[in-house]
Amino acid sequence: MSKRNEYDREVAERVIAALEAGTAPWQRMWKPGTPNPSGGVPFNPTTGKPYRGGNAVNLRMRQMELGSTDSRWLTYKQATALGGQVRKGEKSTAIEYWKKSLRKGQDDDGNEDDTAAAKRSLTVFHARVFNASQIDGLPPPPPQPEIPEAFRHAAVEDALERLGVPVQHGGNEAFYSPQLDVIQMPEKQQFHTPDGYYAVALHEAGHATGHASRLNRDLGGGFGSERYAREELRAEIFSMMAGEALQLGHDPGQHHAYVASWIKALKEDPREIYRAAGDAQKMLDFLGIEPPAPLQVVEASHEADQQAAFVREFDLLLQRDYFIGIEAAGLDVSDVLRYRDAGSAQDAVDEYGRDYGLSPRGAWDPKPSPELEQELATLRAQRDQLKNALRGVLSEGEPQVAHAARGGVTP
Repeated sequence: MSKRNEYDREVAERVIAALEAGTAPWQRMWKPGTPNPSGGVPFNPTTGKPYRGGNAVNLRMRQMELGSTDSRWLTYKQATALGGQVRKGEKSTAIEYWKKSLRKGQDDDGNEDDTAAAKRSLTVFHARVFNASQIDGLPPPPPQPEIPEAFRHAAVEDALERLGVPVQHGGNEAFYSPQLDVIQMPEKQQFHTPDGYYAVALHEAGHATGHASRLNRDLGGGFGSERYAREELRAEIFSMMAGEALQLGHDPGQHHAYVASWIKALKEDPREIYRAAGDAQKMLDFLGIEPPAPLQVVEASHEADQQAAFVREFDLLLQRDYFIGIEAAGLDVSDVLRYRDAGSAQDAVDEYGRDYGLSPRGAWDPKPSPELEQELATLRAQRDQLKNALRGVLSEGEPQVAHAARGGVTP
């Protein structure tokens, strides 16, 4: 058995065992308005980047096996560089990544042809990572920021607007019709909570991304068919990831009707879980949904990384204050989404840095310096002062945030 086949089999067996036990991440329920109690989106604290697609699903499952709520994952070398030590006897978890390479073109006889256009090829590699709970000497995990209700709902409204599919209301069932390219929803007041309405609407939007004019998935299977179950697996993983990213919570609903089909598909083709998770990731990307960045920056040892760490910290704090400020002013919270795309973190530093009396483009010590620590401490203190002031505004009366342009909801 090849290394890749062995890896696929290992991941599939982990998923099958969880499905049989009812503990797969997309089979678990959690309430809206709070981070996933099982831990947030798996991410690498050295790079600050979340794991995606099949890697994200695999690491979530492994994290649950470990009984950990810490979503940080590092290689042995990265853990050591941060002053951590993997405990003796701990087992690593495999992840896969792809690299692009160029190869020369060939003529009709199969000989190298320097005049032919170079072609790109993808090669898969595997790495081994450890969960932070398996490592001694690391700082505690970063807090997961809570997303305000109005922002959660505005994010779904934005995703529906990006999708461009009509949403009709009436009746008691929610579904997407590929033939009509329409999302059908019950009225909002029929749901127990506004979050429930938006979570279901987002689930149906996930199905709608599969239309031939969009991501072009196979949506032709009838209820109970294997094709239908495959699409529902993708939609359930998508809903779990989206609910986690936006803190809409997750209700697996009638997933038990598909479990046998999912297990059968994975036994026949272990690679199916990676395809399903990959499709779920594409659905998230298509709708512009991404998780909030973890509020922790690893202090790196190189000059460039030091500056990048400060820029990242600065941008995250600005974002957090912006969310609070928007609510305090009673403005349309969907503006937050436009702010997020307004420019890079470096642009934010250039624009706002002077107001904080900082010099982000100054000289940077290749080692953690007192100057950098002082600048970050000053920034955090000013951030907290602003938050406390704005919370005083909020305590006088909750702002009424409306989405008149979208016919939305007033919390």
